[in-house]
Amino acid sequence: MEKVKSRVVYTVAYGRIVARETIKMSLGRLTKYRSRELPQILKIGSNFSYDCMVEAGMLHYEKKRQIVEIQDIFQDRHHLSVSATQVRRMTFGYLDYLERLHYSSAEKINATMDDQGGYILHVDSTCEGHAPHLLTCLEGISGFVLYRQKIQSENATSLQSSFEKIKKLIGAPLCSVHDMGRGIISALDLVFVAVIHIICHFHLLRDIGKDLLQEQYRKVQKTLSNKEIYAETKKATRFYKVKEVLCNILEDRELKRTIK
Repeated sequence: MEKVKSRVVYTVAYGRIVARETIKMSLGRLTKYRSRELPQILKIGSNFSYDCMVEAGMLHYEKKRQIVEIQDIFQDRHHLSVSATQVRRMTFGYLDYLERLHYSSAEKINATMDDQGGYILHVDSTCEGHAPHLLTCLEGISGFVLYRQKIQSENATSLQSSFEKIKKLIGAPLCSVHDMGRGIISALDLVFVAVIHIICHFHLLRDIGKDLLQEQYRKVQKTLSNKEIYAETKKATRFYKVKEVLCNILEDRELKRTIK
C-alpha cells in the first residue's frame, strides 16, 4: 500500500461525505493502482459529484432557474452550500458532457434518420443587440437538435464551417428550411449541393408584412412613444414579471414550510 487519501465529496444522493481512497503500488514501484469507483462519481480535481452537475444543469437549462435560485435549492433540498461560481462551473460542465454524449451518439442518430427515410434540416440563428448569433440546426421530423454554435454573424464563411460539421456527422438532408438570408443560402449551396431549399413561412410572411405595413407600424410606434405609452407598457410588463417570480418563490417556501 502506497498511501490513503481522504477528500470531501459533495453529492445529491448522499449529501456531504468523506471518501477514503487507498492507493496501492506494484512490487517494482512502477505502477500505481487507484480506485476505479471514485472516477465514476466525480472527475479528477473536483469535489462535486456528477449528480450535482446534472442537477445544476437541468435546473438551469430545463427548469430555467437562475444561479442564485439553484444555490438555494442545493441548500434547502440537499443541504449543500455551493458558491455561485461553482454552480456556474457545473452548468458549463453539464453542457460539455451533453455535447460529448451527442457526438458519441452519432451512429444512433444516423440510424434514426435512416429509419424515417432521411432528415429535414431547419436552420435559424438568433441574437440580442450586438451579441454573437446563436445558430441552431434542427431536424424537422423528429425535432432533434442536430447542432448548435455561437457565430459572430450570419456570413457564409462561418455558416459553411458549421454545415460541414453537420454533413460529416449525419450526411446531406432531404431538403433545408430557412429564412431568406443570403449567408445561409450561399453556405447551404456550397456544402449541400443540389439540396432543395424551402423558405420558412414565418420568415416569408414577416418580411412581406414589413414591406406592406412598415410605414403604418412606424406611425403607431411613434404615437405610442410620444404618448409615453410604450415606456409605461414596458415598465408594467417588467413589474408583472418580477411579481410573478417573487410569487413563485414565496409559494415554494410556503410549500416547504407546510411539508416540514
